Amino acid sequence: MDASQLRPTQCGFYFARHAESTYNQRGVSSGGDSNPELTKFGSGQAAGIATMLGDREALPGMVITPPSSRNIGTARIIAQALGLDIRIESTLMERFLGEWNGQSSELTASLLKKGITPPNGENAEHFSKRILGSFQALSRFFDRWPLIIGSRGSSRILLREFAESAQTHLGNGKIVMVRVFQPMEFRISGLQVGGDCRIVSSNLNRQSSFYCIFSAGNRHGGCF
Repeated sequence: MDASQLRPTQCGFYFARHAESTYNQRGVSSGGDSNPELTKFGSGQAAGIATMLGDREALPGMVITPPSSRNIGTARIIAQALGLDIRIESTLMERFLGEWNGQSSELTASLLKKGITPPNGENAEHFSKRILGSFQALSRFFDRWPLIIGSRGSSRILLREFAESAQTHLGNGKIVMVRVFQPMEFRISGLQVGGDCRIVSSNLNRQSSFYCIFSAGNRHGGCF
């Protein structure tokens, strides 16, 4: 379908990678099955996200986060500053890395890129389906423009599946905005999702951002 045929809705969401954790500071990997806290610098990053969002015309309607300490810590700082409620979604957890937790991030990234599954960890297909399924389920909140606090892994899936971008993942404390259009639908990893993204100029976080055309295929929250 030509992009000119797509109809913008009033729905979408913000997606931010959690702020710097103690493992990020050390340059080691941390999956959903490890639980480092934010650093002092990370707390400052989270406060910066809150300030940036507070300056926008439309505030997020809520914050959605997995239960990991680094995500919860990021979410609480933002929610407190903006007066938002927090919703916990365990399906957004980072990929489980098993025995690779605490190992060099550079090493584990190269192994994951080769398609190797961490010992006692989560395979790539399961992780991708879990994250895409979580976005699908959360589409019922997209009329409230929630802020979703994700991870390196979930940001990689978001960029890979919904954006034609050379960027592989978001850095700590970085944020993008995703706008919902209708209609558009295709299958990814066996899930019914929609997508047709393109990079656009944005002043969000003073970096390139993207607007994603994403249709859940169902009428949720008045979006469609």
